[in-house]
Amino acid sequence: SSTLNLGLRHKLNQDITLNSGKIVLFDDLSLKDGIRFLGTGTVDLDRKSLKIGASNTAWTNPVLTFNNAQDIQLNGRTALTGTWSFQTTIDTESIINGNGNVLDLSGGGVIQVGSGHTLYISDVHIKGVGGANGFDLFDHATTPGVVVLSKVTIELASNYVHDSGKIQIAGDLVTVISGGAY
Repeated sequence: SSTLNLGLRHKLNQDITLNSGKIVLFDDLSLKDGIRFLGTGTVDLDRKSLKIGASNTAWTNPVLTFNNAQDIQLNGRTALTGTWSFQTTIDTESIINGNGNVLDLSGGGVIQVGSGHTLYISDVHIKGVGGANGFDLFDHATTPGVVVLSKVTIELASNYVHDSGKIQIAGDLVTVISGGAY
């Protein structure tokens, strides 16, 4: 597979197909509205920021792995129909800041957190959690995957069974709502 070292001073204005390759950020990266990474592959933020555009964006990657993802900013409604996987390489923590936007998992989206890794999610409305959609927290070793929620609303689409890893609440502004009797 190939690796692209990316350091742009302006917003990325076209999609990048990963084709099982890897992108390593040399600078913070802002994506223009609607722009995304396509296909399976890895984005190593190398402790830089990834700012997703302000328009509705559909991420359809089968599996997109984020390494060293200490600052992912959602600046608009984001629909995830594949898997965003957060794994431990150098850093054992990743951060998604929703900036008050919606992260829609109802089309089959999964947020996967590797063993020994912690994902902090804040200021977002997560829609469509239930069934196979939601959080996949590995618990293969002595250190499970952990999701820490702060200022988050989770909208259940159906039953959601949590049976591995940990989901923690930071603060008192986490709400779970449902449209039916779940």
